[in-house]
Amino acid sequence: MSESAFRGASAGATVFGIAVCPPAGAAAAQLAGGGTAAAASAGAVDTLVSVIPQIIGIEAAAEMLAQAGKAMLSKPPDGGDAAGGEEEGVYIEDGESKSWLGKENGVVDPKSTKNFGHTFTTHGAGEKNTKALLGRARGTNTPQGQWLNNQEVAEYLNKYGVIEYSQPPQEISIPEGLGQVIFPDGSIKPATSCRVIINKATGKIRSAIPILK
Repeated sequence: MSESAFRGASAGATVFGIAVCPPAGAAAAQLAGGGTAAAASAGAVDTLVSVIPQIIGIEAAAEMLAQAGKAMLSKPPDGGDAAGGEEEGVYIEDGESKSWLGKENGVVDPKSTKNFGHTFTTHGAGEKNTKALLGRARGTNTPQGQWLNNQEVAEYLNKYGVIEYSQPPQEISIPEGLGQVIFPDGSIKPATSCRVIINKATGKIRSAIPILK
């Protein structure tokens, strides 16, 4: 691999916290609007791109930068741990997984049955659903969950991260005030968790139901 090929392969990676963005050099940085500081950084990058391959070899340097790039993709932008850190669930820094229940522009639509199934048509906010769920609770003698703000719930589930299909369905914690549970006797209590049923064929949500645990 030539040095020019190494530069191309290393685009977007970082070395010691300095971005490698070929072509490097003060002129390129100044054209990008970086000014004096950017020019200095670009000069440092240019030196690193030239020196690192000489120290450990071009192939090893390219592999190092490739691995660094993969590691960066596994971290959420707030610095939390992708597996059980500040945010639970799975967070992969790419367009599809970052917004697994949203559109390409990042908008999350609770009316999308493709992404949410009957989460909101059956268990969504509104007096009509409240009455229907109360009737179901009495008819089945089983508590029924209802969401109180469809948009907030949709955005929370999207932000939570990809939830895999499982049997029994996974149950996740939810913020206070998102949902309620209607009991057969007509009493209502705040929901504390959510049972998420995943459509095995599509990987999206078939239904997400607030529950009390």
